[in-house]
Amino acid sequence: MAKAHELDYNLPQLTVGEIAHVFGVSEQTVRFYHKKGLLVPDTRGDNAYRKYSWNKLSVLAQICFLRRAGFSIEDIKSYMQLDNLQDTHNYMEKFIEKLRQDAADIQRAIGILERKCSYLDTLQSQSVSEAARLATLPLRRYIYLGENDLTAANNEYFFDYPLITTYARSEDGLIHKSGLGAYLDTNAPPDDAEDVCVLPQQLCLVCNFRGSYDAVYTRIAELYRKHANLPLSRTAYAVNVVDHLVENNQNNYIVNIQIPVLDTQQYSTKADQ
Repeated sequence: MAKAHELDYNLPQLTVGEIAHVFGVSEQTVRFYHKKGLLVPDTRGDNAYRKYSWNKLSVLAQICFLRRAGFSIEDIKSYMQLDNLQDTHNYMEKFIEKLRQDAADIQRAIGILERKCSYLDTLQSQSVSEAARLATLPLRRYIYLGENDLTAANNEYFFDYPLITTYARSEDGLIHKSGLGAYLDTNAPPDDAEDVCVLPQQLCLVCNFRGSYDAVYTRIAELYRKHANLPLSRTAYAVNVVDHLVENNQNNYIVNIQIPVLDTQQYSTKADQ
């Protein structure tokens, strides 16, 4: 029998190990292709060992090529049933389009995770102070997703960006959720984005809050009560920094609360101090 790194070209047939060695795959892989009906042995010896003709090298070469190109086992099965060049060419063209879409999806996934990591990196590099302060915030944007989680979750941007929740303060001081958006911060919106809302550069009462989403209502109401001397907008915003997508303990969620100050002339000198 030939050594593992050699082939005896005088042999009429090849063993599993010999045919596997040619393309640097494992014997288990060859047996797997047999099980899936892609690479069927020509005979079985008296010892029940699989034997492959030399022509099966071409079949295995095609399988290895298609696997390297990203074809699934089912894709390969479909491809190997084609019997003319035009059909194989068309199949490859369609598969190229699928790969392009897969590549776009991968890039989008990388962007989602990079944005999450960026927020977490910023958080870890700074102390998370929950004290309220006045600060002039730059122009910010968000994509309006809907009135609540049920309507917003169907939007393609729901998972792509941090969420920003809009809260409204009623005449009697009660706080209720009024909308949900995908927070772009200072970044430009995607080309296909609709319902892009702009928050202008403005003086805001801002603070970080650590706790569950339900507790955000109480914290916002507390900010209005403690800072009743400020002409605060009845609309408040809470941007998710650490949310349910990356943190399992709801008591560790962190949101950045932003409440615009309506008459800034009197208070602008206090901002950013």
